[in-house]
Amino acid sequence: MKRILIAVMMLTLAYTPVACKSPQLASGGVYAPAGQVADLQLYQADVAYALAFGTIDSVFKFERDNRLVLWKLSPKIKRTLDDIRPQAWAANQRWAIARQAYITQPIPANMTALQTVIAKAQQLATTAQAALKGN
Repeated sequence: MKRILIAVMMLTLAYTPVACKSPQLASGGVYAPAGQVADLQLYQADVAYALAFGTIDSVFKFERDNRLVLWKLSPKIKRTLDDIRPQAWAANQRWAIARQAYITQPIPANMTALQTVIAKAQQLATTAQAALKGN
């Protein structure tokens, strides 16, 4: 039942329209310090990574809270998630380093590094979700 609830919540968040109709961020916020032009690319990268890593984290929490039931369903679930854990940790470390590099020097190459980490996190999220299904 929890798995269905989590899936519904994720789909709802993914398809919830935002109120803002223009692709702009307010000046003076965290993405536009000291009157600078807001960095929409960094904001979008942060949101994409937060969604991917949040999905991974939700799967891990669900597995922890339902470990015995999942083990009875298939020991493969836990083993697959155990394989993903160090990769998720490493991706999170790479994210922090790549994000700081982009903030220090906002050039296309550093944004590409962020997008590479996002792609890895999204792949891990998909693998983690598939593991819960027993795939």
